[in-house]
Amino acid sequence: MEVPNVKDFQWKRLAPLPSRRVYCSLLETGGQVYAIGGCDDNGVPRDSFEVYSPEADQWTALPPCPQPGLGWPSPPWGRGSW
Repeated sequence: MEVPNVKDFQWKRLAPLPSRRVYCSLLETGGQVYAIGGCDDNGVPRDSFEVYSPEADQWTALPPCPQPGLGWPSPPWGRGSW
């Protein structure tokens, strides 16, 4: 995963997600990024749930989503994610 660095207009490479997938939802809150659900390379929905810490440049696995899915809506964090 890469993100733009607006200070020097360069792309910065981040640590890769622990579980390879596409169509996951990303949610930022409290300075951390959460990756929710998505599909594997065969199009099978995943129940993966991970959080990225920019300070450590590290993803950490969280308890899985209650059901596999892709394109999870990302409401404001205080109102729940599913």
